[in-house]
Formats: sequence, C-alpha cells, structure tokens
Amino acid sequence: MFCTQCGWENDSNNHFCNKCGNPIARPEVDAGAFVGNTLQSVPQSSMQRENTSEKKRASHGWKYLGVGIVATAVTLVAVFAILNVLGVIQFASKKQTFEGAGYKTPEEAARAYVEAIRSMDVRRVWSTFAIESYVENYDFVANVERLNVYTPTMQQLAPSTNEFSYSANILKRLNDVSPPYSALWAYEITDGSPIIFPSGYTEGNGIIPDGLSYSQFSDYLEDLTYEQLQQIQSMEITEIVLPDSFSSVARKYGFEDLLEIYSGEANANNLERNRLFIGADETVDVIIFLRINDEEYIMTPSLVRYGDRWRVLSRTSNVGLFLGFSYYQYMVNIDK
Repeated sequence: MFCTQCGWENDSNNHFCNKCGNPIARPEVDAGAFVGNTLQSVPQSSMQRENTSEKKRASHGWKYLGVGIVATAVTLVAVFAILNVLGVIQFASKKQTFEGAGYKTPEEAARAYVEAIRSMDVRRVWSTFAIESYVENYDFVANVERLNVYTPTMQQLAPSTNEFSYSANILKRLNDVSPPYSALWAYEITDGSPIIFPSGYTEGNGIIPDGLSYSQFSDYLEDLTYEQLQQIQSMEITEIVLPDSFSSVARKYGFEDLLEIYSGEANANNLERNRLFIGADETVDVIIFLRINDEEYIMTPSLVRYGDRWRVLSRTSNVGLFLGFSYYQYMVNIDK
C-alpha cells in the first residue's frame, strides 16, 4: 500500500503510514464490478499504483533538490563571511567612515588637528575633519545659487543622489582636506610660484642654490622636506584664539585693519552663506599659535559644528585670507 499523502510504501496490513502517520486510504471494493466487469477494476488498480509511484519519485526528487539548495546557500554564506572578515569584500552595512567622533568644543577640535599633523599620520588628520558629515549635509542647490556657477574642478561637490556620487564626493573631500606636506618646503625657497629652470640649466637661476644639478636639486628638496617634517613633530601649541579675542591679537601683531574687515558686515554675511550651503549648525575661524624651535607660527583653520560635535572644516579660513595666507599655506612663520 502506498500512502496517498507522502507516497511511502507500507505493508498491506497497515492502517497508518509508517512515514507520515496519516491514515492509509483504502478504495471501496464493489463485488459486482469484479464479477460483471473484471477488466475494468484491474486497470484502475494498476493506474493508481503507477500514479503513487510517480508521486513517490517526485517527492524524493524535490527532497534532494531542496537539500542541495540549502547546502549551497550555507557554503556561500560561509565563504562570504570569511572574505568579509579578511577584508576582501565588505557588506553594504559595514560602511567605512573617515571622520572621527568629533569634539565637544572648537578648542578641542583645533588641538586634535595640530596633534594629528604632528603625528604625520594622514588618516589621523582625516579623522579630525568633517568628511561624511560635510558630504551628507552639503546643499548643492544652495551653493550653485550662491555662486551662479558650477566648476567641477573646484571644491564644489556633485549632488549625492546615488552611491557613486556619494563615494566620489567623499574622495573629493579627502583630497581637499589632505595635509599639503609638499608645500612645506615650497615656501622655504620661493613664494609658492613654480621654479622654472632655464634652458641648458647647470648653475641655477638665483632662486635655488647655485651650482646644483637636477639630481642635486632633488636631493636638496628631500633633505629640506625631512628637516621641515622633523620641525613639525616638535611644534607646540602656545595659544588658540577664537573670534571673540581677535581684537587683542590684532593689537599685539598689528592686524587691526585686516581683522576690522573680517569683523565687518560683508564678511559676516559671507560666512553665513557658507554655513548655509554646507548645512552646518555653526562655523568658526580660529588662530592657532605654535612654537617651533623658538620661532612662532600660526595656523588659521575653519571649524564646523554638526549637531553637538565640532570638527575641522578647512585648513585655511577667511581670517587666514585676510592675514595674507594663500590656499596652500596652512602654517606661516610670523617671526620672519
């Protein structure tokens, strides 16, 4: 007897299936059918057995297929888990971030920024900046309305409407905030302008030390860069000045005229427009005084607050521009 529920073959005396436990259906026998039409009952019985056999084979086929699918799925999950742990692939939920947790005050953010530069660790420098917060709060429309122009090669980001645009904006942001270590030596030998070697150069042109060949000039830059980096590692913060105290700094260093412009209505409006298009709760420029080998330097980064956390917005700021900083100068020796 084959169970009509699962197709399992049972002993003919069984009333319940040994496989699934369901009652075994027994067809009612009409004695007259065997007497009067025996040939009709025999094909019916044979057809029933064939049908139940087909069901049994089909049931076993689906069972083996199901086992195969489950085994394959388990194997794939295990492989993906291993690759994820090894860092070969990453699941979407494991989103990499570059910015840190932020800081409670502008002073803390400024101090962390200087310490990161001194550590010579670029990732640590990145962690002090607003990276993801900046991209996620950036108002593309407001910035285009403010400038009336879109220039992809400038610091303008694209609308983060998809994963690719978001990732591209993160890369653009990382490039903008990366510390310009190559500029450290540039301002030691020129004002930042390109060094142009005259045709047939052998003895120099008065800007770089005379008598240096191209290879010797390369060695000179390498040595100078190493010296500058060594100096940065020894720098110490002497003071962090917020806008409320700019007036006292201006009197001490003779910046009164420049900082008067900075505190004017026009600059205040410009700073407010900047705050709106980056979607920040607050921005502030600071002046950081540093001591390196008994010489005084200053940095003028701009800081930003999203929510209750402060981070670095940019390595230069409006106050730096008013003091004569270029975009590439993030630290200036004020003793010279």
